[in-house]
Amino acid sequence: MSTTEDAVDSSEGGETTEGPSDPGDPVMLTCPENPTGHDPLELIGTAEAGDASQFVAVVATEEHAFGCAEQGGLVVWSIVDPAAPTMVHGPTGDSCTALGLSEDQLAVARDGMIEWLDVSDPTTPVTIASGPFEARIYDLDVDIETNTIRAAAGTEGLINFAVEADTLAETSRFTDADSDARALVRHEDHLVVAEGTTGLRLYDPAAPSLVTTLPLEGTALDVALDGNRAWVATIEGASIAEINGETLTEIGTRATPGQALGITVGEGFAVIADWELISGISRQWRSAPGFVAAEPLPSDTDRPRTRAVTRTPAGRILAAGWEQLWVHGAACPPDAPSVFPDPSFLPFHDGEVQNGQTTRVLSIRNRGNRDLVVEQIIPPEGVTVTDEEGFVVAQGSAQAIEVTYDPAAGMVDDLIIVSDDPDQPEMPVEIAAGISGVAIGDPMVPLRAVDLEGRVWTEADMEGQVVLLAYFATW
Repeated sequence: MSTTEDAVDSSEGGETTEGPSDPGDPVMLTCPENPTGHDPLELIGTAEAGDASQFVAVVATEEHAFGCAEQGGLVVWSIVDPAAPTMVHGPTGDSCTALGLSEDQLAVARDGMIEWLDVSDPTTPVTIASGPFEARIYDLDVDIETNTIRAAAGTEGLINFAVEADTLAETSRFTDADSDARALVRHEDHLVVAEGTTGLRLYDPAAPSLVTTLPLEGTALDVALDGNRAWVATIEGASIAEINGETLTEIGTRATPGQALGITVGEGFAVIADWELISGISRQWRSAPGFVAAEPLPSDTDRPRTRAVTRTPAGRILAAGWEQLWVHGAACPPDAPSVFPDPSFLPFHDGEVQNGQTTRVLSIRNRGNRDLVVEQIIPPEGVTVTDEEGFVVAQGSAQAIEVTYDPAAGMVDDLIIVSDDPDQPEMPVEIAAGISGVAIGDPMVPLRAVDLEGRVWTEADMEGQVVLLAYFATW
């Protein structure tokens, strides 16, 4: 999501220095106000959003956060006290799809229109100009110097809007058969745009005109800058590209445990909105980018569904989810164990079957600097694991266990790792089996879903009824 802070170079000369030999070693921030932290990211505060839900964008100044919700519109929180964020404006009651922030100027796309707001008083945004635009806009950039708003509008391409009196009017656009503009950020004289399955593109913003395209694995949904490097959220994880004049070169990738939908660059690591958690990936490496954090997000709903993340000028990390805002600070260097399951999801619907069973390997890693005591592994009913009674994982090491289950038996449930990690004493690992497909007349497969009101539904709740399941996504 576009903010002027995205383009700030936080390393000398815009280059990332050579890092430690272990790609997972973090480079920490100076210890902030939370001296009890154990992970590179530490939750400071949580804010509710009234009736708003399905947040797709968040941008921030040092004192305020602006959230964009598909149901509820614009929401503004004061984060002066990060431990107790307070809603000071909204929800506006409409539908919002994109935000862009530059100093005290905010661009908002909502309900078939685009607006330019003065938010020098964030409690009372003032409309400077507005104009109709029916297509969905995914991201916005406010250029105060040229009095221009730039929009990433999916297959409609990259669009420039200018202020004429109190009206925003389209002045130019670029679109071609491969256009799928999802997020944009300024780099020197160019725009860097994440474009879905097309990959990453570089534009001259004036026309706009296409300079070059870099294909990427996955679906590019968000982009943030670290000097001359572009970090791209690709659903599967993060891709990193070097920007050199008018060329783009991919230099690294890293898969993440969840679904990488948003990305920002902090001090020492990039932070990814990873659906049910936020993931941190080291910005400094020799061989490949490595994890430094994977933080589950507390939520009143069954799934937090975080899709957007940003950084304040002072380095706090804000994540927006289904109905909440989370404020994180970079914690002190860890003085405790830190559990990290790899992978965080174990599917049993494919793989080799022996004697009616399929076995998966789960690595339990210790990212902290003290030995991790795994006290117990609690599997769901019917699942067997090795080393169920516990073990010790030395700092920086991992312990592999085998998880076995009948792939034909239906189940969606969590295996629980009980340890002395002070942040996640009971770490869940989701297991799914028997969901490869059904035929007409077959019993309903196991189901666990959360509706818009936060109610959890299972197949037992629907027994004897005709139910239509519609699967869709809005990113």
